[in-house]
Amino acid sequence: GWGAGCGGGWGALSRAPVTRGRGVARGRVVSSLEAPEIAATARAGQFVNLGWSGVFLRRPFSIYGAEGERIEFVLKAVGRGTSQLLAMRPGDVISCLGPLGHGFELAAGPRTAVLVSGGLGVAPMPLAAREAHALGMRVTWVHGARNSDGPGIGAEGDGGSWAADD
Repeated sequence: GWGAGCGGGWGALSRAPVTRGRGVARGRVVSSLEAPEIAATARAGQFVNLGWSGVFLRRPFSIYGAEGERIEFVLKAVGRGTSQLLAMRPGDVISCLGPLGHGFELAAGPRTAVLVSGGLGVAPMPLAAREAHALGMRVTWVHGARNSDGPGIGAEGDGGSWAADD
């Protein structure tokens, strides 16, 4: 239903300081925010809506990682808004709403998880792989991309296959 975040609620609204950004592939950056309420409940396949000064509408980003008090998301400059996010420095504050969405349903029992992604759809896969490993599953990850840089993001599987247009 409307606002179905983690646990059926709207998620937490936080003023989240940027803690770091690191380049991971051609034109892609993993950015971290200090958002303890969100990090504590985030699951693979969920997302956050981010807002900051200079943009009218919030932007949705898949949660790439959640550990301790921090969450991570993947950025690629595709317009004015994402370019502004990429220009932010540690200490800059973003309005962060999340975690939102139902997330992936991973349960103990199956022995293997096959993850399939393409392009920026790679973002939730490392967290999904970690959750599957924690449940004792073997993980195979298949990813397609525009170029042969590979996913450029932590390959958390036991086996994998990368395909590129070039």
